[in-house]
Amino acid sequence: MRKLMATIRHVDCEQKTLTKFLQRYLTPGSRVLDVGCGYGRNLELGKSAGMQMYGVDRNPQSISENRRKGFVVYNADEFEKIPDEQYDCLIMSHIVEHFAPDDLILFLEKYIKRLKPHGMLLIATPFYSSYFFNDLDHMKPYQPHSFMQFFCATDQQIFYQSPFRLELVDIRFPRAPLRLGEAYRGKYIRSWDRYLIFLTETFFAGIYRLSCGQIGRKDRWLGMFRLVS
Repeated sequence: MRKLMATIRHVDCEQKTLTKFLQRYLTPGSRVLDVGCGYGRNLELGKSAGMQMYGVDRNPQSISENRRKGFVVYNADEFEKIPDEQYDCLIMSHIVEHFAPDDLILFLEKYIKRLKPHGMLLIATPFYSSYFFNDLDHMKPYQPHSFMQFFCATDQQIFYQSPFRLELVDIRFPRAPLRLGEAYRGKYIRSWDRYLIFLTETFFAGIYRLSCGQIGRKDRWLGMFRLVS
């Protein structure tokens, strides 16, 4: 029973959207760099979609694991030593929310300069929610409009605009299963409501699956940007 409930609760609501973006806006064999590739989920997805996948990460363990799988993955220092390497697409999945605005600007521009002309940038990041700061590394949620002001707009009165011009070509808002808030004792310690919380959120995940992902909360966005200049 526990195994069944764990299966019901395990939902990846981004996988299909990310794969569709790669297949729709890239051609097989395109060079794709997954920035902050972790243990390679997106590397595997891109490979399955026919892309040449590369990764960069700062975690030595994940780098070693991905290399063991046969992927070309760099640490940050190694990546800096190959400045001429360019890519058809950059993936930044759950990366931008870990940066404060000033640091994010520098980070984005460092990688965007690695795009080929008219290359693509795929951003996946969460909206603010009651559980956004459950990840201690999360700094700030970013809205799609923030990126459009910074990279796309030409007539906005903002302090700084990127020298790179991007256009938003597609955006999706995948739903995730509904969740209870964080203010329940049973989420943190053994309490009378612990099992009830587990059953309730398993029920939400089941409804999400039965509705083919239509009943849930839009708690994130995936945007596909094209480099214009």
